[in-house]
Amino acid sequence: MNTRYSPPRHPWVQVDASGKPLYPFYHQLAGVFAILAAASAYLVFNNMLRDVPVSVSYFWFLLFGICASFLYPDDFTSWILLRGSGRKGISYFHEAPLRSWRKSLKQGGFLLLFLAASTYTLYFGFLLWSLSSKQPGIVATILLLYQLSPIVNTTAAYKITRDTCKSWSAYILGSAIIFAGIAVYRFELYRTANIAFLDEVALQVCLALLFNCVYTLARRMYSAKYLVDGRQAMQSVYVVALPASILWLLFDPAPFTLPSPEQFTVLFYLGFIPTALGGIVIARVTDRIGIPYIESVGAFRTLFAVFIGFIPFRWFHQEQNLTLLHFAGFALAILGMMVVVFRARPFVKK
Repeated sequence: MNTRYSPPRHPWVQVDASGKPLYPFYHQLAGVFAILAAASAYLVFNNMLRDVPVSVSYFWFLLFGICASFLYPDDFTSWILLRGSGRKGISYFHEAPLRSWRKSLKQGGFLLLFLAASTYTLYFGFLLWSLSSKQPGIVATILLLYQLSPIVNTTAAYKITRDTCKSWSAYILGSAIIFAGIAVYRFELYRTANIAFLDEVALQVCLALLFNCVYTLARRMYSAKYLVDGRQAMQSVYVVALPASILWLLFDPAPFTLPSPEQFTVLFYLGFIPTALGGIVIARVTDRIGIPYIESVGAFRTLFAVFIGFIPFRWFHQEQNLTLLHFAGFALAILGMMVVVFRARPFVKK
């Protein structure tokens, strides 16, 4: 008996006359903007929240993320991705967010939903623990290990959710060029940093990558199998993850501290932009184009963070001196991305 997971066709995925999924350029751009928002989260956390206990940070930006996911007009994200109802103007009451979320819960799939929410919490927990470490070379260790994420997630997606590409050889070539570009870009950091792969921080990063893979697949399967849109799926993930964040907050051995007013503003930003808006758009783009595409774009987080770091505002700013080596690495990564988009052409198999 064949037990391989076979997702049904999404009613909101656009297809041509032959049934081949369409993924217009604005879908791809939406994914880039979502990863850009996610990249800003690292700089903000590193500059403003490293002294706040991880459990406190996670609770507040998750809470703000839940609020944002229900406050954003549904037409806003639909306009970014589909350009459909956006032509009629953005209307908050197009469909009440709470009503549409409750309707999605009637589809079932609570086991997958619980798996996605629990691994989402574990993923962020281990990631924030590693980022808050004061260990020398921690940034280089995290960046280097994070290059494994696209390989692991894409392979798992091909085996489990059937996300694929028109040309896997082109995808492998493009991904290799992207990784080479990032390695060139970060060459000086890797060369001078004290990178350790067998210490506690490296273990935390590896566990974060593992839980991120399980979360990505579980959320993708939940949306596909039960025909739940990415927005409602992420709302459910955030809501189910909230009790776990409260328990973490209560039983965390670290002393509870109340964030300062400025830190509350930072947590508000993290909840509304990278968590809610970024998470919803990434979920919707993943359901339309597939995990291989979003993982390739996700490799650009480290490059996006560098350019965001030039913003003259202390939330985002980081000292850096770009050389020809950096620009060469960035050009290589862009070339690899073009190979993935125009030659490999990832899509969701029906």
